[in-house]
Amino acid sequence: MTIIRPYKFKSSLDKVATEEDIIKLLQEVKDDISFMDGSISKKSLSQVLDIIESGNYDSPTENGEHLRNSIDLSSAKSLVSSYHVHSEDGCQSCKHYASAHLKPTQLVSYCGLIEHPETVNFDFNESSPLVKQYYIQGCLNREPIFRSLEEVLSSN
Repeated sequence: MTIIRPYKFKSSLDKVATEEDIIKLLQEVKDDISFMDGSISKKSLSQVLDIIESGNYDSPTENGEHLRNSIDLSSAKSLVSSYHVHSEDGCQSCKHYASAHLKPTQLVSYCGLIEHPETVNFDFNESSPLVKQYYIQGCLNREPIFRSLEEVLSSN
């Protein structure tokens, strides 16, 4: 039998507003988990990112396999996801359409390309040329707010 102690990570950040914030978040997670599992302190921030993206961290068992700490990292994962949205190319409206099934008028007004509702076919098997192009290839007109996480981590 193993007893699992659940913990929930809470960052000092409410949102990721700068590239420095994402590094701060990764370092916070690393420091907090290191408090329970010292082996984490030897891991790189890229490895900590992988742990965050899994959404949960289970520490090695203690007391002869009978006690384990489980840390919910969902709040950190949400902040990392937000960073990804602002650092990767692609038309966000098409991504939102795919997940939220927006009505044609909502997508047209949401998208910065502004297609007329009568020219847009919202069945992605038969999409309008603009929507199909940006849904599949990403929006070339959109400048990401942040550098990619890989780039930020390699320069840190």
